Amino acid sequence: MTSPSRRGDVLALLCDREAVARLSEALRIAHGGTFLRRVERVAELRAALSAQRWDVVIVEARDADLVPTDAVLREIREAQPDSVAVGYARRRDLSSAILDFARAGVHELVIEGVDDGGIALRRALETAAKRATADRLVEQVGALVPRSFLPVVRHCLTHIGDVASVADLAHAFGVSRQALTERARRAGLPAPREIVAWCRLLLAARLLAGGGETVDAVAIQLHFPSANGLRNALRRYAGLTVEDIRRQGVAPVLTAFGDAVAAERATTVY
Repeated sequence: MTSPSRRGDVLALLCDREAVARLSEALRIAHGGTFLRRVERVAELRAALSAQRWDVVIVEARDADLVPTDAVLREIREAQPDSVAVGYARRRDLSSAILDFARAGVHELVIEGVDDGGIALRRALETAAKRATADRLVEQVGALVPRSFLPVVRHCLTHIGDVASVADLAHAFGVSRQALTERARRAGLPAPREIVAWCRLLLAARLLAGGGETVDAVAIQLHFPSANGLRNALRRYAGLTVEDIRRQGVAPVLTAFGDAVAAERATTVY
């Protein structure tokens, strides 16, 4: 059985000591107090994963014995879905590593000498965390949203900062607002503006449930007008408070979203 992680813990399979030094320093700058556990082989990686849950796992394409790591990366995605999986590529191996990591489904790629500095690494990890959260939420709403509409939901969850209006969302898919609205209606879903609101609330619930984010910080990250704006949206759409989310996590928001979908389908004329 795995034990809980400390917030910010990073497990890294890195063969190059200079890479370890760069990442350790970058993590110290970007996330003070972060613990970096380094291993060199796939067997050591699996042992560390079985002993503890890790917030972030950074992995090279091959270990010190040249064993590919794509299989264990897929295992991480399945066994620890809340972990952020990041590929680390040396520039000399970049072309092959990109393919390996794409097949493994990493959340982000960090390139030696490009993304492994302080600010660049922080941005890469933030992007990876957003994609990991979106992937997890897409899995959870999969039973509520028809497969044909899941790409729209995924886009909302991954690019919430770029989706300020239904027009933005429609533009991302190369259709008109009316066409997107009709697509949602045929899928038995609430209007696109409601979908955007629900996606924002699902993301907020994930962040709040972790316990390490303040309401103000979550409101800023997800472009709510204020912390009170976030609280009001939770009450309006889900009938919940921030304290409810802290205690129960994302589940009650998912339930409320499911109720909204069911109500829409009950009144929709096809």
